Amino acid sequence: MRKRILATVMTVALSAFAVFSVTSEVSAYTYTDTGEYSNGSVSQDTPANATTDIDVKASTVGGGDIVFSVEITWGAMDFSYDYGNTWDPVTHSYTAGVTGKQSGGWDTTKLDGDNNKITVTNNSNYPIVAEFSYANLSATTFNQVASSTDVKGAFDTSNSSLKTKVENQTDTTTITYPFSITLNTCTTQLNQGEYYYYQGTDDGKYTNNIYFSLMGTPDRALSLNQDKVGKITVTIKPAGSTIKAEKP
Repeated sequence: MRKRILATVMTVALSAFAVFSVTSEVSAYTYTDTGEYSNGSVSQDTPANATTDIDVKASTVGGGDIVFSVEITWGAMDFSYDYGNTWDPVTHSYTAGVTGKQSGGWDTTKLDGDNNKITVTNNSNYPIVAEFSYANLSATTFNQVASSTDVKGAFDTSNSSLKTKVENQTDTTTITYPFSITLNTCTTQLNQGEYYYYQGTDDGKYTNNIYFSLMGTPDRALSLNQDKVGKITVTIKPAGSTIKAEKP
């Protein structure tokens, strides 16, 4: 383009028609032998006024993209409460319940580490925070009158610790939500320097198990047959964004 413009100027100069010379490399302007420069809309009589703006655009793809991918799996979440002492009309005495509990309580055989397990795996290239909460489907699902013994849900990263809380009937008023864990990003397959947003090391914490149990004392008049009684909500918060996955 430059060669063509210079050649045009030289030709005009040799023909003795040139009034002005131009060194602009932009070919969007035309020159006439009347001494006018035009950019296609307004004629101007001085080269200094013959200016234009050219938009420059660019785009990027790949490389630095944050990819969020979180896998959540869970057990059957099936729990049973044994009211304990059962009246025996033959012996005229109370006997232990089906699970051997005299005073009543949740069947801890349901806390086997599979039935009550939630597994969260972070397959993203950025760390996440997973928050867990539980809510009964209604305020009177387990108790006719809500009280400190109303049934609630409890989470723990240790199943044995959770069992102890359930067996000891830990006061449910101490349960607070959300229960949260932080999951790193797995870096085992990355070469050195292949970190776009998070510089870290694989500490094995990109996957974790959370254990759940119901706690409290349900109303004695309650009769359930694997009825749906509540909902666990898992909230994933990657770098300020929120994605929800609910387990009814």
